[in-house]
Amino acid sequence: MKRLQYLLTAALMLCLAGRLHAQTERPWEFYFGQLSTFEDIESADWEDTYEMLCDLEEEPLNINTATREDLLRLPFLNEQQVEDIQAYIYQYGAMKTVGELAMIETIDYPTRCLLSYFVQFGEVPKKDTLSIECILKYGHHDIVRKAAALFDEVVVLIGVNVAKRRATDAEAMRRAIQCSLDADGLNARAVVDAGLVTDFCAREGIRWYVRGVRNGMDYDYEENIAQVNHLLNPDLETLYLRSDEPALSSSMVRELLAFGRSADAFVPAPVA
Repeated sequence: MKRLQYLLTAALMLCLAGRLHAQTERPWEFYFGQLSTFEDIESADWEDTYEMLCDLEEEPLNINTATREDLLRLPFLNEQQVEDIQAYIYQYGAMKTVGELAMIETIDYPTRCLLSYFVQFGEVPKKDTLSIECILKYGHHDIVRKAAALFDEVVVLIGVNVAKRRATDAEAMRRAIQCSLDADGLNARAVVDAGLVTDFCAREGIRWYVRGVRNGMDYDYEENIAQVNHLLNPDLETLYLRSDEPALSSSMVRELLAFGRSADAFVPAPVA
């Protein structure tokens, strides 16, 4: 009888311990446990990982401004998934809801659920000043300079992307870009057009559409657009020019500014 009582008492204690654990367990632990990555974490490292995830739960990353290094801090994301997330944002603009993650093939359901606890979605807060994205960075300026050496005149087209809202008015962008072009004495002019690139080029008699590429991801993205443009305007050919600054990007410049560092070395003097 005493043995039976002991067994019942032990079972009750285990039951209470399990219930206490369930009460203190964070919701995201359920999804984390479903991923194979959980098994790859050494027990000695789990405490640090758990503490880091708890901190991120309190202060989530903004998925639209997070760097590659920020996203790789999440132990359930691999390099391919991070690359796919950033490629999606590069192509379609800021993610507004967690549902958009379903459009990325490498992000499965448990990973989408986990991300919802550690990242924020929605438009990036806008500033009244001219943003770094809206000015001609050296990477773009370098492409214009190369194109100017090949053609009698280069037209820098500022299009209107219906999927994005600009932080600044297009005319202010045009003036800033034209100022940079004039400062270098380039045979180039900046214009604004709200229509399709193919229609603008047909109207202006332009047969060469110049695009700068930094890496294979840029090329794959641009090549898809080039094929569509060719269907809409068979006389328009896309010319790719390689960037001499493959590491330079607007997100890199924004991050420097966020940490109080000068970005003057990465933008033309007229817009620095």
